[in-house]
Amino acid sequence: DVTGSYILTQDVTSTGACFEITTDDVVFDCDDHSITGDGSGYGVYLSFVENVTFMNCDVSNFDSGIYLGYSEDNILSGNNVFNNSGDGVYFGSGSDNNTLSANYVFNNSDDGIYVVGSDGNVLDDNNVCSNVESDFYCVSSIGNSGTGNTFGSVTACGDGWPTEYNLCEGYCGIGYCSGDDVCFNDMCVPEFNEC
Repeated sequence: DVTGSYILTQDVTSTGACFEITTDDVVFDCDDHSITGDGSGYGVYLSFVENVTFMNCDVSNFDSGIYLGYSEDNILSGNNVFNNSGDGVYFGSGSDNNTLSANYVFNNSDDGIYVVGSDGNVLDDNNVCSNVESDFYCVSSIGNSGTGNTFGSVTACGDGWPTEYNLCEGYCGIGYCSGDDVCFNDMCVPEFNEC
């Protein structure tokens, strides 16, 4: 719990929660190492903090990969968050004005990114695909923004964001095809009549 910069020098395996950051002004660089759990707890938990950067990490096999609780003005960048039994990245109430950029969030058993009661976050260039419930799920949140994201399934925020995003390759679902196109074998194709 000391302000400063930290670099992970080896892969870490954890029973339950792994890293809880409770101090402002921290840079935590995994340097492309992994944090692997036993299916429970949080891989990384940012609790009531500001100005924390968490980057370059593989986070897998926890309940939630990365969890923010009442944390503002933080940066999550260059992480791979996958195979967690709950959400990949969870923005809990009061987690406002954070930046999530260039992350891959996939194969989580609940939502890829879940945002609840969190406003003004910026999500840029994230690839969030193949999560069981939804790739991006937002509730009771406004003013979030970003560009260059790739999602397969989306539950938009109260103000309608995101309205523009790339579709995961090989994915289409209800409401994702434009005009008269229909979803067939996970591709948007012109509507056709069966023989």
